Amino acid sequence: MSVLLSALIATSLSSPDAMAICGEDLVPPGGVRFDSGSSVALAHFGLDYAVVGRPSDGLSEADVFQYNGAAWSWAQSLAASDEEPGTRFGTTAAAFADVIVVGAPEKHVGGHDKAGAVYVFRNTGGTWIEEAKLTAPVPQTRIHFGGALAVHGDVIAIGTTPITPPVESAGSLALYRYNGTDWVHEETLISPDPQVNDFFGLGVTLDQDRLLVGAPGYSATASGAGAAYLFSHDGLSWNLDNTLEPAVPSEFGYFGLGIGLYADTAVIGAPGPAGPA
Repeated sequence: MSVLLSALIATSLSSPDAMAICGEDLVPPGGVRFDSGSSVALAHFGLDYAVVGRPSDGLSEADVFQYNGAAWSWAQSLAASDEEPGTRFGTTAAAFADVIVVGAPEKHVGGHDKAGAVYVFRNTGGTWIEEAKLTAPVPQTRIHFGGALAVHGDVIAIGTTPITPPVESAGSLALYRYNGTDWVHEETLISPDPQVNDFFGLGVTLDQDRLLVGAPGYSATASGAGAAYLFSHDGLSWNLDNTLEPAVPSEFGYFGLGIGLYADTAVIGAPGPAGPA
C-alpha cells in the first residue's frame, strides 16, 4: 500500500475531468467526461488499485485502474446489472481488499424516486463481478441511500437521508455484514440527538470494529456547526463511544462532512466558509 498512501491525488490540470496520481492521468478507454472522478477509492488486492466513479444523468460507470509497480493502467469498467439512465451510479465509491462498493443514490427502487441503491463487487479470478445489490431496509422517496459509503472487512456502512418525520433530514446509517454468502442488514444507527437537517451519515468511515459518522448539519451549538460520533462494535451491536464537536463551533462550518479514522486518530473536516481548513 505504500505506493498509494504516498500518492498525490488531484484533478488533472491538463484534463479537468481526469484524475491524476503522481502526475499520471487515469483515463478510461472511452475518454473522460463531465463528472469523471466524482468519487475515488484506493485499496490493495494482489496489486494496488484505484476506483474512479463516473456518474452521469445518462448511463453511469466506475472504472478500476491497477498499479503494477511502475505504471497505472485501466483494468475494468463497473456498471450495475440493472443500470438505467439517471441513477448516478459512481457518485460514491469505497474499496477494501477484494470488495468494491459503488453507490447509485438516485436509483428508483420499488416505485420510490431517488431511493438509492448500493452495488457490491468482488474480485473473482482477477475479474470484478457484481455480488449484491443493497437497498435501504425501508426504501423511501428521495432518501438517496448510498450517498455516503465505507467498507472494511465484512462490514459496509451506508448513509441515507430520510426526509420524512419524525425528524426531517436527520439522517441515518445502515450497516450490512457479510455472512459468507450474503450481505445482511445488521443495524441502522441514528444520531443520539437527532435534529432537522443534521444529515447524520453524510460522512462515514470504518476502521476495524470502529465507525466514525459525521452529522455536518448538527446545530446544537451553532447553525450547521456539525458533529461526529464514534461507535464501536462489541461483537453483538454498535455502541456510541464518543461525541466529537469542534472546539470553536462555527455557523455553517459543517464539521463532519469529511472524515477519516485510522487506529487512534480521527481527522474531521469542517469545509464551510466559517470552518477551519
